[in-house]
Amino acid sequence: MMNIDKFWTMIDYSKNQSDHGTNQQSEKLAEVLHKLEPQELIDFNNIYYQLHAKACTFNLWGAAYVINGGCSDDGFHYFRSWLISQGKDIFEVRQSRIFGRTGTD
Repeated sequence: MMNIDKFWTMIDYSKNQSDHGTNQQSEKLAEVLHKLEPQELIDFNNIYYQLHAKACTFNLWGAAYVINGGCSDDGFHYFRSWLISQGKDIFEVRQSRIFGRTGTD
């Protein structure tokens, strides 16, 4: 069964195996996901979309807008995916810096 810790372990592994290139990281993650049982894939997907939804805030969108010099709907979707791909520590630090200690808008 997949849990949040295993999810982040897989993200970190794919990042560490990829020289930090997004395309290569995607390939490494796909290799790992290919070995999972169907229910684990479903769980991974659910965790990913829970994190993606958690990051869907106006504060983060504003930060993405400033960082990128603009940020469309699609751009914000990609930005949140990129943020997740950076791993738990980066994801949580960015969330806490943007939202303060409460984690809310």
